[in-house]
Amino acid sequence: RLLFPADFVGRGDMSRGGLLLRCAVDKTELRYISVVGAVRSGKRPPKLTPRRYVWSSRA
Repeated sequence: RLLFPADFVGRGDMSRGGLLLRCAVDKTELRYISVVGAVRSGKRPPKLTPRRYVWSSRA
């Protein structure tokens, strides 16, 4: 059973990457749906609002 994030529908590569980064920083999970019977392309969702990230120099 193959799943993919529902929020990826209609987004390009860079937008999907930005969405994944936001979820990682916010410690939230995307909602996954089954590929079988899913609409994998559709109307483009609104752009993500820009964010500034503060990165620590600690390794």
